[in-house]
Amino acid sequence: MRFKLRSLLVSAACLVAGGPALADTLFQQLPADAANSQQSDDNGTPIWTQSWPALSNATLDKIVWWGQLGANSLPGATETMEVFLGGVKLTGTLTTSPYVFSPGTTITMYTLDIPDVALTATELGIWNTNLDAEWFWFGAAGENAPGVAATAFRLEGTTDHGTVPEPGALALLGLAGAGLFAARRRHA
Repeated sequence: MRFKLRSLLVSAACLVAGGPALADTLFQQLPADAANSQQSDDNGTPIWTQSWPALSNATLDKIVWWGQLGANSLPGATETMEVFLGGVKLTGTLTTSPYVFSPGTTITMYTLDIPDVALTATELGIWNTNLDAEWFWFGAAGENAPGVAATAFRLEGTTDHGTVPEPGALALLGLAGAGLFAARRRHA
């Protein structure tokens, strides 16, 4: 069976030109400070918001944040989360998982997977609308703005820095080129 180096070279070129972009962390404030957790629920408190510096050429596809129910939640109460980006309510698939913050302290990690959207906003608002559940957005280190405690969240997506091939695709292209060169030398 004869191996077609031209086909390999064409496949490698297609990988370089059209390889999928991998999700990156666009911005994050990791959970670090339980004392700075901010109540953000529909029990008479306004929605808590956080901001970040403007990001250019970014596409957002996931929002991750950390939080926990408060002591005033009714037994069996669960959160009903609403998420706002630049004041616009987002829809998507919300998943939760336990997150061990420190030995003996487990909080909830929330991940909202949304349809890709150009990230032009610089403000995130999250709150719980279930009146039976008191909810706190977990604190991050420092301040989000002067006098505003930081809360933990991460924005995930992609940035467009021009077409830059991935290292693996470049290596495949290099191997294909070397194979093509070797094959031509054998035929000559």
